[in-house]
Amino acid sequence: MLKVGKTAKLPLKICKGSAQERIELAKQYNEKLFNSICKSFKGKWLDKDVFTQELKNVHNGKTNFTLKNANPKGFVGNTAPMCNKKEVVSYDIYLPLNKFGKKMYLRNMNIFMHETFHYFFEITNPKHIKNACTMHENKLNIETNKFYHDKLYNKQGDTDLIKIALPAYIKNFYPKDQITILQSWRYRLTEEVYAYKEGAKYYEKIQDIYKDTLHKKLKCDDGSDFHFEEKIKIIEETLAKILEKVRKNL
Repeated sequence: MLKVGKTAKLPLKICKGSAQERIELAKQYNEKLFNSICKSFKGKWLDKDVFTQELKNVHNGKTNFTLKNANPKGFVGNTAPMCNKKEVVSYDIYLPLNKFGKKMYLRNMNIFMHETFHYFFEITNPKHIKNACTMHENKLNIETNKFYHDKLYNKQGDTDLIKIALPAYIKNFYPKDQITILQSWRYRLTEEVYAYKEGAKYYEKIQDIYKDTLHKKLKCDDGSDFHFEEKIKIIEETLAKILEKVRKNL
């Protein structure tokens, strides 16, 4: 079974506390990062190496990551745990860079802060990464990927239909796997709620700081059209029923 290595999580003495306290800690780290880079743009561009160093400085290099160019992969942005044969050892953070892979564009600040929140969230919540490892090892991520993206991580997903479709779909799996899958979805959507809000918040702030450079103020996606909170509630209700049933059968 894959473990979460020391280089992929912060020590418990730093990130102990409730789920909400860990979210707040990830937000604090993101704010610290923003404050350290927001005045470092030259014109509309920030050097990738400056961003990388400031990201390391947030927690004194206690965890490992590699910053990569999202464009060749066709990503807008992405943050993924990286493993060896025994444990998660680091994270690949994909961000949009210029064609030479050296500069970061001011107007992409929402993507930068969205993905760094994912990173901070994951290093402060190793339980979530451990769940992701279980999903990977049991190939549940492959089996459930289509439903997740068609119904949950999708702006077109009708929540009334999901209330019917999700319980019917999850019955196709063994109870133990049902619990793992639903916990994974709850973790992932909760993470997205805050990542989108963080991206939108700092997009607003950077435009205020560089209003003379940008001239025009734009809005960005704050995630509200995904209806994540409603979907999380459906997941939690379904999970509660399954857990109750499992306990009765013990």
